[in-house]
Amino acid sequence: MAHPTVLPCLSVGERLDRLPVTPKHWRIFWLLTAGLFIDSTEIFLGGGVAAALLRDGWSTLELNAAFHSFTFLGMAIGALGCGILSDRYGRRFAFQFTLLIFGVASFAAAAAPSMGWIIAFRFIMGVGLGGELVVTYSTLTEFIPARLRGRFLALLVIFGGSTLFVASLMSYLVIPSFGWRPCFAAIGVAALLLWRVRSVMPESPRWLAENGRRAEAEAVTRDLEGPHYQPCVPAFELHAAQGARASFADLFRHGMAARTLATASISVAVNIALYSFTNWIPTFLVKQGSSITFSLGLSTLMTAGAPVGAAVAFFISDRFGRKPLIITGLILAALAGALYPTARSVEAAVTYGFLLNGLLYFLVAVGVTGYSAEVFPTACRLRGVGFVSMSARVAAMLCPYAVVPLFQWGGVAAVIGVVAAILFVVPVLVWRWCVEPTGLSLEVAASTTTDAALKPGLALAEDRIG
Repeated sequence: MAHPTVLPCLSVGERLDRLPVTPKHWRIFWLLTAGLFIDSTEIFLGGGVAAALLRDGWSTLELNAAFHSFTFLGMAIGALGCGILSDRYGRRFAFQFTLLIFGVASFAAAAAPSMGWIIAFRFIMGVGLGGELVVTYSTLTEFIPARLRGRFLALLVIFGGSTLFVASLMSYLVIPSFGWRPCFAAIGVAALLLWRVRSVMPESPRWLAENGRRAEAEAVTRDLEGPHYQPCVPAFELHAAQGARASFADLFRHGMAARTLATASISVAVNIALYSFTNWIPTFLVKQGSSITFSLGLSTLMTAGAPVGAAVAFFISDRFGRKPLIITGLILAALAGALYPTARSVEAAVTYGFLLNGLLYFLVAVGVTGYSAEVFPTACRLRGVGFVSMSARVAAMLCPYAVVPLFQWGGVAAVIGVVAAILFVVPVLVWRWCVEPTGLSLEVAASTTTDAALKPGLALAEDRIG
């Protein structure tokens, strides 16, 4: 009787990376995508809701600034807090907990009696939003094979980017006729329904192995392998207890500090651009004398570029290195931003706005989600992504306090000019400090500290994956 060939010792990560994509991968993808879709839709509803509150006399430019800023303050706290919770208690616990917070706060915001209460509930929603976004991208990276990781992350962003258009369309169809309250209520219902459905999600086997829960890691890995299982000697991480000892300071120790800061700079730049432009376009147009219906309609056309940019990332993210794509995207986005104030017609403004949104979401797919979720070790991956996201949210939180005086001083041209300048600076940091994770297993990418170490690491990863 022939005996099956037993493969050499393989870690959980190596076993996951050698798999083809299966229906179980797709189920995990769709459960994570649904949460991202709901959360991202609510984020971008904020622009239309703020414009309606201004129109109805509930708010002022200054209160709208607080509305946006407290959302991002909540998101910053949620991002870092969720990162710590997720590394300590698991990915599954973190994304269910944050979704529950978000859903309950959405209902409360729908019934808010004043602008002060709206801002307070929006802050709580932000805590859930920030945590959900961080854990979604990072969890997906821990399940998907290395050779397809970029495409799956880009596909996630395609759906996330489409929410920019969906939220704008929802604002256009709902707010002028029914007001802003139904928007919050609908999001709350969707979030709580998903919270119940997503209880079937498995825990990340990489996190389980890292934290010494070997039997559970083996069970989840075998379930994912299904008919593709090949007998092997399991090689559980010998440093399993390190997961409990990992700390926030690890992100700034030798070999990690430059990576952490460079990754944060990408997210900060893209978030400043997104939330200084996209979220404020309806308000800018209302202040310039346009009707709320016209303003929301024009914004909807511009935001249709977001899923297009993410779709481009889907086709090329695993074919070219992350670094050249990030650098190119930042420079092109800066140019598109610089062109926007020169528009002399509605058609030109929509075209430049479409291009800018497309390029920004290309960067979200390749740099913000793809890169940040790939380059930190499992033991502190969510802390790293949480810090990066927190930095971006703090920058976005401060944006309104710069946007309002800039707009009052020099109009849209002043706002976009500052955004373009920031986008031109960051490519230098990316070129100098970023490592290249394309095609590497998460474990190899996390241990790569210089580009000089990339080629042998890539060869090793390819050899192990087969």
